Amino acid sequence: MKLQISFKQMHRNTEGLEERIHGEASKLEKYFEGDAELKWTCSKHGNFFDVEVQCIAPNFNKHASARSESFDKSCELVVRKMEKQLKKYRELFANKMHRKFQKPEILDPELAWTDYDEDYFQDVG
Repeated sequence: MKLQISFKQMHRNTEGLEERIHGEASKLEKYFEGDAELKWTCSKHGNFFDVEVQCIAPNFNKHASARSESFDKSCELVVRKMEKQLKKYRELFANKMHRKFQKPEILDPELAWTDYDEDYFQDVG
């Protein structure tokens, strides 16, 4: 996983911000199997901290953002939002992947091998 961090109107090493971001990004690693890139953008507007995360992977592109009065809370909120999106994507992808390989289930084997009634099917035309 590749991590890119950018700060806007903030000092880079104030109170170990990069260490905090690396800690939060490690929570998202379990959702990525191959190459993925996380782009963190942290900015401060007045008394509020804005944190945005963009996740770029070969199959998808997800984005989450949060705003709070504390930097730590903003990081937690954005990670929760991103985890929710990634869980939903993983469930949808897993269901879709398994859906197309289901074997047909024959409930009544005797009925499956009988001939169809031609009178029942009407010609289209």
